[in-house]
Amino acid sequence: MVSSHAQLDRVRIRSSSLEDLTSILKIQNEAFPGGGWTASDYVRLAQGSEGLLIIAELGEVMPWQVVGFAALRQAYDQAELLSLAVAPGYRRLGIGRALLREVLFRLESLSVRTLYLEVRPSNQAALGLYRSEGFMLNSIRHDYYGHPREDAYVLSWVIPAACSDRDSQK
Repeated sequence: MVSSHAQLDRVRIRSSSLEDLTSILKIQNEAFPGGGWTASDYVRLAQGSEGLLIIAELGEVMPWQVVGFAALRQAYDQAELLSLAVAPGYRRLGIGRALLREVLFRLESLSVRTLYLEVRPSNQAALGLYRSEGFMLNSIRHDYYGHPREDAYVLSWVIPAACSDRDSQK
């Protein structure tokens, strides 16, 4: 495998299409065994006016290969990151971070002020990513996850543009 910088140079992030569903479901099932969404769930999300489904694809082989995705839902000035996953062979290369940054960029343009997400306390890689991008612990949902049973940390991220907008209104 080539270096992480060379890999990231060949990654592009775009809105998903129906052709991506098989890859999204495969990545989801590898990342979250025993739980997750169906193809129709993702279609409804992507086609809804409040949903966003983006994918990361790698151009080291032709055609481009889907290696990660992010799914979120917007409600007024808030959004929830419902899922972010990267295929096992492509983790720790910056693809998750690139997806997350694209999500944040798109939300800023939609006037979203706060992004929320749930994450397992045992998912140290995800927690490290979210904390490094400025997410803060908002609350804990006890016994939120099953298989195995575990609490969920609810993290939040305030869009910086939203902070400066509020500051200018004072």
